[in-house]
Amino acid sequence: MFSWRTYVIKEFKHLFTAVIIGLLLCSFLSNGCKRNDIALVTRSPIGNRETTIEKAFNKDSIFLSTVWSQTEDKNRNSVVLFTGEISKDKLLENAAKDSANWLRVERGYFESVKESVKRAYIRVSFPIAPDKTFKVGDITLGISSQTHTAWSPVFNTKEKELVIEEIYKHSQTLYEVISHYADPSKREGSGLYFRLTGIDLRKLI
Repeated sequence: MFSWRTYVIKEFKHLFTAVIIGLLLCSFLSNGCKRNDIALVTRSPIGNRETTIEKAFNKDSIFLSTVWSQTEDKNRNSVVLFTGEISKDKLLENAAKDSANWLRVERGYFESVKESVKRAYIRVSFPIAPDKTFKVGDITLGISSQTHTAWSPVFNTKEKELVIEEIYKHSQTLYEVISHYADPSKREGSGLYFRLTGIDLRKLI
């Protein structure tokens, strides 16, 4: 005997199963695309270089640790992110090389805020176009306290080229290239420390 109740329950089960399979398939495809985007970047070189990005950006004399991740831009295009931890001591040491020429208040400010810096990072983005080509995007310096991370403004074109060059050479000169972003006598440096600590150098002068 035909039962509408049995029929509805059976169809609901079929629909529920189809929805679950669809969600799992979407998740699988999405995660697969993410892994493929990261692999696309890491297995390729930059420009005419022979060494792949993965080998150039690996944990070495510059990076204490490395993380590859993936996100999307405002147009929902994929963006692969590299975050490499660098030595915060070497960063701060290079930032203070010109401290003899700092104002007294700048020296005092640096001494007060540098204790808050627990880690330092270089972050490089690789925007991926719909045709699966990519380029070097924004590069920024990050410094972390025990509670959060503050990021510098994006590096200009010349600075980006120098950073990539020093990474490929595994050169400690990288710290000289980026140190002004941690120099309190420079607008970029004082701004970065302000975003990290909330202490505004301009109000101390």
